[in-house]
Amino acid sequence: MLEIIEIKIQDIKPFPNNAKKHPLEQIEQIRRSIAEFGMNDPIAIDEQNVVIEGHGRLLALKAMRAESAPCIRLSHLSEEQKRAYILAHNKLTLNSGFDTGLLLSELDFLRDGGFDVSLTGFDAVEMEDLFREKNTGKVQEEISTRKRLPPKSRRRCPNGATSGCSAGID
Repeated sequence: MLEIIEIKIQDIKPFPNNAKKHPLEQIEQIRRSIAEFGMNDPIAIDEQNVVIEGHGRLLALKAMRAESAPCIRLSHLSEEQKRAYILAHNKLTLNSGFDTGLLLSELDFLRDGGFDVSLTGFDAVEMEDLFREKNTGKVQEEISTRKRLPPKSRRRCPNGATSGCSAGID
């Protein structure tokens, strides 16, 4: 079972080879999200307090001048697994899209209730496009950035096999 521990911000070290970019606009979005909803997603760190996932949250907490952050320590990962998880955590969320109808329904609910929908991470242009499509009847079934998975013959199963695996990841 994972235990949430509080670590001083000054003691948490970013992974120096983190390939995920965190532009100032995104850090501000994360900061606003934490201010509205709380810090509900602990930063994952290793045994030396190096960030495995949560670089954006760490930057946002620094911008908020927070003294500490909730963390989970992932001490069971090898060095290779840490590096792979850093990449996987950032990439896997990009591999799917939204059901546009449900998305619009949720955004409508929030807007109708007077909630600041910019806190959802959708910018004004994205929302304008979504609602324009809705109002013109051109809503696609899904907004998706998902790429097709490679053929089963090229997938790698967790055990290293390359065939007959429908759940593996290259």
